[in-house]
Amino acid sequence: MGTLTAATLLHGKGDIFIEEADSLKLTNLEKTATVVNQGFTLPQVSVTPIWMQQNQWVSQLSDDWRGLITDGNESYAVAAGNGNASINLLAQDSLLNLASGSITGRTENANITLTADDINFRSGANQVNGIGNLTIQANQLAWNYVLGSAAEKFCGSRFE
Repeated sequence: MGTLTAATLLHGKGDIFIEEADSLKLTNLEKTATVVNQGFTLPQVSVTPIWMQQNQWVSQLSDDWRGLITDGNESYAVAAGNGNASINLLAQDSLLNLASGSITGRTENANITLTADDINFRSGANQVNGIGNLTIQANQLAWNYVLGSAAEKFCGSRFE
């Protein structure tokens, strides 16, 4: 199972298109110690780490991008800035697991398409949002949809 956090900016145009061979976990909780962080998340700390002092690009970020990558600012697991978000899991019985954060279309007409045979929204209520269209579909044709529950019986076996 792979793990993904993805975002695009509000300016310009760019879609997020992910195609995964099997299961995928969406999260925003990937934390790295500030001394080894390679610059993918800017820490909110009182003493600026050396790697941040040595990277000139940090001072040139747009406010939007800084808000996305500064540790603790936004809770996005997937955030389509000015485009659509499409996640397609190819394997039968593949699981798309929103473990933490949200899936968000940040602009008007930003469509979200989730294609997987099993989808768990574990990060809480109101964590898939936007103004555009939301499409949730199975990758395999012969499935019954169970919405509003864990799609499993109390003992963990599947509803069929």
